[in-house]
Amino acid sequence: MLHEYIGIKLTSVIPAFFGACIYALRVAQKSWKLRLSGGIAGFCTAVYSTPIVLMYFELPIKLENGIAFFLGLTGALIIELIFGALADPIGIYKRVRNKSG
Repeated sequence: MLHEYIGIKLTSVIPAFFGACIYALRVAQKSWKLRLSGGIAGFCTAVYSTPIVLMYFELPIKLENGIAFFLGLTGALIIELIFGALADPIGIYKRVRNKSG
């Protein structure tokens, strides 16, 4: 039913939700903005990219929940990296510059 209206399968929503909860617990000491944006980004990444990954790599549908959880957690962690880069852009620039020679 949800799938017909907005293209989200319930089987992807449940692992995406639990992935967002685990991420929120992982960064409980950080700002609410990071927890909220990481949770939303992880949830959206899991829900919308799981069918694409399953189809592109021709994976069996049995792996859908695990793939959704992994993608959601990865999306949330990417947001954490972005927040870290925005907090110290000069430090990031110096590290990248030193590594490139």
